[in-house]
Amino acid sequence: MAASWSDLSTELKQNVVGKLDLMSRHSLRSTSRLNRFVVDFTDCFVPRVRVSVKDSEFLIMIHMGIDKFLRIEMWIGSQGKTIIRKLQNSYDAKDATEKVLPSTPRYNAAQILCGLLSREKTLIGVMEWEFEGGIDVEKQEQELSSIKRTFSKIIILRDYLQKYSQKDYIFRVNKLMTSWNLTFEMEAYLRDMLNPENLKKIERIDVRLSKSSVTPVCSVDTYVPLSVLGRPAGTNTVFHDYIPNFYKNFLCLSKNSPGFGVLRFAKFDETAKKLWNSVEAPVEKWKDGTDIYRRLYHMKTSDGKLFIVHERSACGYWVYSVMEANLEVFDEYDRLNPRNSPCRLDWLCKRCTDPFEYNHYQNMGRRIVREPKWTVTLTSGSELDSAKHEEVWEACRKRYEKEESSEDVTIESDDVTNFMKLDRSFQKWAILITSLAFLTFILYSIFFM
Repeated sequence: MAASWSDLSTELKQNVVGKLDLMSRHSLRSTSRLNRFVVDFTDCFVPRVRVSVKDSEFLIMIHMGIDKFLRIEMWIGSQGKTIIRKLQNSYDAKDATEKVLPSTPRYNAAQILCGLLSREKTLIGVMEWEFEGGIDVEKQEQELSSIKRTFSKIIILRDYLQKYSQKDYIFRVNKLMTSWNLTFEMEAYLRDMLNPENLKKIERIDVRLSKSSVTPVCSVDTYVPLSVLGRPAGTNTVFHDYIPNFYKNFLCLSKNSPGFGVLRFAKFDETAKKLWNSVEAPVEKWKDGTDIYRRLYHMKTSDGKLFIVHERSACGYWVYSVMEANLEVFDEYDRLNPRNSPCRLDWLCKRCTDPFEYNHYQNMGRRIVREPKWTVTLTSGSELDSAKHEEVWEACRKRYEKEESSEDVTIESDDVTNFMKLDRSFQKWAILITSLAFLTFILYSIFFM
């Protein structure tokens, strides 16, 4: 005679629960006190959670695997009540279930986030936060007021979630990711909700769309010293095309960074090959057992020597750039890399990266057609005027729509010192990275003086 669920030992039940997805666990948890205990004390890993905030609207995306997700959108309807739209593994509104509730979107967002994800045994791989505003303004004189408003939204939401959950540390998260328009100080309030024992990395991301490609061609990352936040932290700008003078922009950004910069290529294409061949330094084998070949040289700048390291392996091609004064910072990060690893491409390497992470980054641009209301992370370059910006976005939409249709997916309606003509997005990064103390003082005066 087959044993019933109630006859199984706690250990066997936990083995079964360990194979269930998040929503199945949540359903089982609500059936009895014993099942709640079993679920709550069984390890659960959620690869990625995304929370987007827009005025009084919320979007929560809980990713459980490639093309496996729970999508919940909340907004205030015409009758003043909250509409909640839920989708699972689909972006088509026809597949959605909707509820109308008297409570506010913020309350429902807290209920979902804390009810599903704030458990001792639940670990989130990446938690991504998007807020409108911040440094994303059309005119420079609007920036301070925009920063103040975004600051206020983040603080209010943090306080609300902590009060609702009755916890200081609400979530266990390995990596905190925020949209490009936030600042380190804003991130600090989001970090307040995360258990520091689990937090390993902090990243701010900007995905630069292009008319010519629907997937990334390269990324430009900058890192701050480990001493700043006690863990790896920096910015990640994902390019879907090579912008003019992208390499000189990268070098100038690295020069102004308190840490260093990394340029990673998705493929060893003609642009990458041309850059590698342009380096006059000799090729040398780097570190026995790594199969990494490098070209190392330096150039003089007004602030000292800028060291530039070009490296290649079977995985691909990447470039480090670091000021001599920051070499110790670079060495600290280098020691974090696995010994004898031939790859420094991170999520750009299909061979070495977790399949879910690789797939996620490759498809972030698709938000422009799948989620047209929620595109804070996506840009087309702030150096473009509004007409050209819309031209790029419209071309992107058409390319993605064509690809989505073909896949039968339904869619919702000189030297570095002198080279100072950066595009506006890069200027923002350089200013943001090199003037943290000044910005902290300004924000302090706004809120406390």
